[in-house]
Amino acid sequence: MTNARSDRRHKKRRRAPAATAPEPQAGPLSSPDAARPRRRWFVAAALAAIAVLMAGYFSLRPEHTVVAVGPAPVADFVGGEACVACHAAQTTAWQRSQHARAMQRASPQTVQGKFDDARFPYAGVQSTFSRRDGRFVVSTDGPDGKLADFDVK
Repeated sequence: MTNARSDRRHKKRRRAPAATAPEPQAGPLSSPDAARPRRRWFVAAALAAIAVLMAGYFSLRPEHTVVAVGPAPVADFVGGEACVACHAAQTTAWQRSQHARAMQRASPQTVQGKFDDARFPYAGVQSTFSRRDGRFVVSTDGPDGKLADFDVK
């Protein structure tokens, strides 16, 4: 009887095997890939909202507001001095370059070339550099291919 009792005790103590979790049913909300379209939609909506907010912000700033009140004024040349305050480094670099002298009016102080009837042959054309009545003149072929005199301004 002890054997029968111990068998009964063991039977009582034995537990039924644990129930396994039910298999997930296939459906649109249970798939791990199902969250991706929702996530993509959310990201797209958030980016669109940010773009709209930024466009509104930049378009309402006073320095970007355009008010048309008439024809635009014609700008006059204000001279290089007006630019120096904000562009000092560029002005200094320009003054030290040949560009500062390149657009000066031709005069004995500014012209560095030899205008004493110097001749320069190039591509079958003989060009001559000379002075006439205080002007600096280059005799060379013009746009039409014919020799002509051109004043150096």
